Amino acid sequence: MRTLKLTKDSQKNILESLLKRSPNNYTEYESTVNEIINNVKENRDKAVFEYTKKFDKADVDASNIRVTEEEIKEAYELVDEKLLAVIKKALINIRKYHEKQLQNSWFTTEDGIISVSYTHLRAHETDSYLVCRLLLEKKKIKKEKQK
Repeated sequence: MRTLKLTKDSQKNILESLLKRSPNNYTEYESTVNEIINNVKENRDKAVFEYTKKFDKADVDASNIRVTEEEIKEAYELVDEKLLAVIKKALINIRKYHEKQLQNSWFTTEDGIISVSYTHLRAHETDSYLVCRLLLEKKKIKKEKQK
C-alpha cells in the first residue's frame, strides 16, 4: 500500500494513477505473498508474531497478545470522546467500503461524498466512463438536495 500526502499537486493525478493500476500487474508480489501465507498456515501464531515484529516493530507473543478488560477500560478513559466518535465512524465507513468491494466496482454517495472503488475495473470503465459516472452521481446529489 502506498500512502500519499494529499496536496494540490498530488490531487491532480490521483484518478489517473488509480486507473493505471491493473489487478494483472500484481504477479511480482505473488511469490512473497504466497510465502507469507504458507508460513502462517504452517507455523500459525509463531509466524504471525514474527511478521508483527518484522513489519510493525512490536514484540507480541502468546503471553501479551490478549488485551485485558482493564487495558480496554484504561484506553477508553485516555481517548477524547470526539476522537472516539471519529474512530467509530471510520470503522463503520471502512466496513461498508470493504463489504462493497465484493462487487466488481461501484459508486456510492454518503454525507455528500462520492466514493468510488476501482478494485476490479471492467474493460469498458475507461477514464471518460468513470468521469461520466462521477458527474451523474454529483447530479443525483444535487437533485436530492433540491427536494
